[in-house]
Amino acid sequence: MAKHLISLISSQIGLTREEATFTYFLLVSLFVAVLYGRILHPHRVSPVVRHLVSWLLGMYIGFYSYSWSMFHLIAQATICYILLQILSPKIVHKVVFIVAILYLSVEHVRQLISNHTADLDHIGPMMIITARITSLAFGLHDGKEFLSSVYSTAVAVLHAFKSIPAVIEYYSYIFHFQCLAVGPFCFYKDYIDFIEGKHVIPFTKKTDDGKEIVIYKEPPVMNVVVKKTCVAVCIVATILSIGPYYLPIGNVDPAVLNSSIAYRLWYLWISVVLFQAKYIFAWTIADAICNASGFGFNGYHSNGEPKWNLVTNINCSEFFTCQNLKQTKDTWHMTVNPYMRYAAFDRVSVPRLKLFSTLLLSCIWHGFYPGYFWTSGNAFLTTIVSKQGRQKIRPYFLSSKESKRVYDIITLIFHQINVVYIFIPFALLSNEYIITFYSSCYFIGHIIVFTILVVAIAIPSKKVKKESATNDVLHTNSMPLNSALQTNNKEINGNAKNDNNLHHRKYNEL
Repeated sequence: MAKHLISLISSQIGLTREEATFTYFLLVSLFVAVLYGRILHPHRVSPVVRHLVSWLLGMYIGFYSYSWSMFHLIAQATICYILLQILSPKIVHKVVFIVAILYLSVEHVRQLISNHTADLDHIGPMMIITARITSLAFGLHDGKEFLSSVYSTAVAVLHAFKSIPAVIEYYSYIFHFQCLAVGPFCFYKDYIDFIEGKHVIPFTKKTDDGKEIVIYKEPPVMNVVVKKTCVAVCIVATILSIGPYYLPIGNVDPAVLNSSIAYRLWYLWISVVLFQAKYIFAWTIADAICNASGFGFNGYHSNGEPKWNLVTNINCSEFFTCQNLKQTKDTWHMTVNPYMRYAAFDRVSVPRLKLFSTLLLSCIWHGFYPGYFWTSGNAFLTTIVSKQGRQKIRPYFLSSKESKRVYDIITLIFHQINVVYIFIPFALLSNEYIITFYSSCYFIGHIIVFTILVVAIAIPSKKVKKESATNDVLHTNSMPLNSALQTNNKEINGNAKNDNNLHHRKYNEL
């Protein structure tokens, strides 16, 4: 029956069989997630049952979608689990990280050699599984070793734990059906809290007579699921209706290359946005699947509205209105960004190498197509220049509201164009296509970025008002580290009970 439905979807909508299979299992997972959240609620069944069902459903979807390639995912996970069991906590994180990344890299190389670029293969799930395995190894190391260097960040403290997961817990975390195909990534402790029902955060609410009551009930989620599903449907409808006319490869087509500058800019922007929309669709429906099963509740807003954004991967409204690359990175693939920081940025002791090591890990994690390295290199350069520009050029526009508004508009327009200019290699992949595109526009984006860097270095620094500078610092600061240390040390040592509320509250503040 599944094969018949997949063939029907493929023929009626015009999708490839791989895309139809992917869409079919997303829809099936959404339906199953609703049943999972209602029938297998943590108040009704034991964590073992929830673990087992999530694991087995994930294995079924995996074998049907990826066939024998699923054994690569099982082999990688099993090898790393054995290493977790036999190695010392002092080195386990390093060995597991190397082994998992090497296994992923071998599969990337095999894909590169075979020139297999299909949207549905086992590489996508393996990328997410690699992040889960390595983050789990880091958390185990952090929890057992209590190294002072580790506790330089509150994030590492919050995700530390002391006990090696049981077999069923480990494989459930790695292969649970909600996040197998396209993620989202989640940390081990967040997943265990969901399975055990500890993710429900108490909320204090005032009644009409002024009394305060504490609510422990999980808020209703169906409105959120319906909303995210509708957004995903609108996105996929847009892709199917417009996408075939604006393919990324068209940016190197002679007909487009010989067009006017305005049309080329339009084609570049719309083709990249439609390419990104495929990821946005998959992440949005995956978020809805998680929420439907009860996973993703992240506390409450200050006005009492529940937040279902713990595993949200994309914030569209913020992503398409960003003014700098940092904001763009923070609103794109939002669950993997904390992992990259957790695994690379926060663990490199040399400050100058932090950003480079993070982007290098991102490159290796995505694969070895030239386009990924072009995009990461462009991002590295733009990030450095943006920081210089913000420090040296922006203060000259802060003398009045009007000049600051002009600066904001200019940076918004430039950044939106620059983002697609940076991202296009990610879609083209081939070095030949990338060089053809950049040569056709005389590497204008790179020249502008280098020009901004030269100007930023040449002009004298302008002092900013003390009040404004202080506000910027207060705005960018995160929670005090000592508070996070005290909170999670209690949890790790087993000296505190019911700390789950504190854990999530501090996680949200990050």
